[in-house]
Amino acid sequence: MLPYIGSPLARLIFGGFHVNKATLMRFFTLHFLMPLFISCVAILHIVDIHQFGSSNPLHSGNIKEVIKFHPYFKVKDILGIIIVSSSFSSLTLSSFHLGHSANYILASPLITPEHIVPEWYFLGLYAILRAIPNKLFGIISMFSLIINFVQAFLTNEYD
Repeated sequence: MLPYIGSPLARLIFGGFHVNKATLMRFFTLHFLMPLFISCVAILHIVDIHQFGSSNPLHSGNIKEVIKFHPYFKVKDILGIIIVSSSFSSLTLSSFHLGHSANYILASPLITPEHIVPEWYFLGLYAILRAIPNKLFGIISMFSLIINFVQAFLTNEYD
């Protein structure tokens, strides 16, 4: 934890000394409002481009020329909306083929199925957390592994 501010910050985020209903409601609200906020900013951006045009990124011709919204951006945006909507719709409507049969078992807080394991890309980190009994040292070990991989990647030690 951070000295002096860690404990009050954790209590502020959790809504108490531990995770409870207030914590879940806060994170659910954040999870619900963030996409709405991002969508509103994207719509405002499109309206702004429609009203004022866009700058001239290629600097061809007169630098003060602006690119009009219609037809250049409008066709691009409509095509993007169609591709994203059709991809999302096809994934949503066929999602029952992608799920595991264990996902349709009713949840019980008293029984944890034995077959639950993390995805393959989290297995190494899961093994580190299971091997070290102290939570703090487990998390430090996990992050040091990640930092080690990033450092090795940035210094091109894999070449």
